[in-house]
Amino acid sequence: MLAPWAAQAQTTVVEIGDPESTTTQYTLPVNMYYSYSLTQQIYTADEIGMAGTITSIAFEDTYSNSFSMEGIKMYMMNVDKESFESNMDMVAIDDATLVWEGTFGATEAGWITIELDTPFEYDGSSNLLVCCYDPTRGYPGTSWKFRTTATEAKLGIAFYSDDYVPDLDDLTSWSDRKASYSYRNNIQLEIFPVGGPICEKPEALTANGEPTDTEFSFTIEGGSGLYNIELKAGSGDWTSYATNFNQTTVNLSILEGNTAYQVRVQSVCDGGATSGWKTLNFTTQNPCAAPTNLQITDITTESATLS
Repeated sequence: MLAPWAAQAQTTVVEIGDPESTTTQYTLPVNMYYSYSLTQQIYTADEIGMAGTITSIAFEDTYSNSFSMEGIKMYMMNVDKESFESNMDMVAIDDATLVWEGTFGATEAGWITIELDTPFEYDGSSNLLVCCYDPTRGYPGTSWKFRTTATEAKLGIAFYSDDYVPDLDDLTSWSDRKASYSYRNNIQLEIFPVGGPICEKPEALTANGEPTDTEFSFTIEGGSGLYNIELKAGSGDWTSYATNFNQTTVNLSILEGNTAYQVRVQSVCDGGATSGWKTLNFTTQNPCAAPTNLQITDITTESATLS
């Protein structure tokens, strides 16, 4: 599945997918039949094999006739996610990078290479999310297909519709057609590799009991042993909680009660290199909630006679 097949100067091209696959689909990277679509695909760190700057991506068109779709947007993101568990399991792309916007098209069959407007910094330890967004009502038809390779897990997902444009701010609200797929596009990634070894990402974040209304404790497993930690409340922004933290037990304090939080941790390695993030979600208790373990005790009041 992984084939670094060319290198020139400092550039490496990595091809992912079975080049002998005869399976073709019109559903990815954009849906060629429906007016609007939003798709996501996961490519793993093991398949990519290196950290570096991604400068282009290519998809293999298998139909000889030309097509042109204007206004397509592509996002990339380093993610922990390993598969899509359901048709509703899309990744929120608030923190994704808009890497390209333009006309997606071809005049003949073959690889369609997209030179990214904004090169993407791939960390080498996370998986890569590739998201394509078509909000412009273009539909060449089901004859236009792209080479795909079957996957054991569901590594592709899509929303598609003739009537509704996907809402990027709320991917769970769109109630039209959705699907998750046990296949992905064959792709080629052009990468400028970074020097030195890849910084190892933490393997897991494990809660140490339930959070209270003001505190939460968790343990970091794996990684380099030196960590950056960031915290996010609700839909707010990520804020730094600790840098170059050298312990595996983290005690978060001065939290707001009854609030959904995300905490994320990355390794820090020699020379200041950093890994991808590992994320854990938790919700603090409501400080005003009624107690749930009350016991009723009989109380006898005795009277005294004063003399």
